[in-house]
Amino acid sequence: GFEFGPLRSPVRSGAAQASERSDVPAAAARIRDRASADENAENLGAMGVAQLLLGQLDDAIASLQKSVDARATPPANSDLAAAYLERGRRMANPEDYEKALPSAERAIKEDPSLPEPYFNRALALEYLQLSDAARKAWEDASRHESNSRWAEEARKRTQPR
Repeated sequence: GFEFGPLRSPVRSGAAQASERSDVPAAAARIRDRASADENAENLGAMGVAQLLLGQLDDAIASLQKSVDARATPPANSDLAAAYLERGRRMANPEDYEKALPSAERAIKEDPSLPEPYFNRALALEYLQLSDAARKAWEDASRHESNSRWAEEARKRTQPR
């Protein structure tokens, strides 16, 4: 899973934002080379996550979709949901939130013990302004993410605003 980081406000540009870590581009290049040599589901998924971290959102979604198509695993579906959520957030595009939701739900159905898709599902529902469903989803996320900053964030979002 991803390390916790606070959500940022949406921006309307799809341009990549500079990585906060200088080792990410070099690691991404190694992952890209590995995926180019062997386009299996695992390598494509790793490449998609690297592209997501670099802010290459369209490429990340394409790679993650290929990974899911090759071998749909719960983590791959969750990562695809995260990529759609990030692109939707950056581009203020509700259609991406609609695409994120079924990916997160597939991941939950296939592996209910995996905490990440619960958070992704709750974000998608919140971004789609489905308040009641989002509140329930945040409660689910906080139960599956017991004691972490992710759980704290989920619990905060269950509070009335």
